[in-house]
Amino acid sequence: DRRIQSLLDKIEFMPFVPKITNAGKEFVQKVIKSPFLCAQLRLLDGQFKNHWKTTFSALNQKLQDLKQKGTLPVHIFVMTDLPRSNWSGSHLEELASDVGSFKLHVLNNDDELVRRIAEKIAPARCSKGGIPDNCLRPCPHQLPDVLLYLEETVCSCASLGFVGTAGSTIAESIELMRKNSVCLEQKQTT
Repeated sequence: DRRIQSLLDKIEFMPFVPKITNAGKEFVQKVIKSPFLCAQLRLLDGQFKNHWKTTFSALNQKLQDLKQKGTLPVHIFVMTDLPRSNWSGSHLEELASDVGSFKLHVLNNDDELVRRIAEKIAPARCSKGGIPDNCLRPCPHQLPDVLLYLEETVCSCASLGFVGTAGSTIAESIELMRKNSVCLEQKQTT
């Protein structure tokens, strides 16, 4: 239907549910606790394989600028799907080992915050028509995957900037969140 498509085209941005945005802000306040840069380095992102050199070049330039301007270490939230155990021999290992210059932060599916938010959101998936009053515990099936949404929210709060992969829909989503000041909005009730 053309009318529906026209309406969808006008909707540029819709924020995540408050449980997700508040959890991302909580991570920033309780874990990072400093101004930080966000680097979106997701190897499974379809565009990363096409633009990895440009992405790392932009990241290195931004990091050099921040090292010259500010207080060390520079805090970096790394939005990556590469587990720390696989960082050896990579640019991420180099950054992580330069503890005098950089402090890296990541979120993983095993983190307590990620599990807690997934469990809070899971009851909404118990019913097709919304959140039922009697659905007080997580559904018996797998918890929802909220990691990407939490990472996007954290990146939207990066006061030292954001380096993302060109053409990535994830990077575009983060840029929209930053443009719409998601991180600056008042904390909403969950």
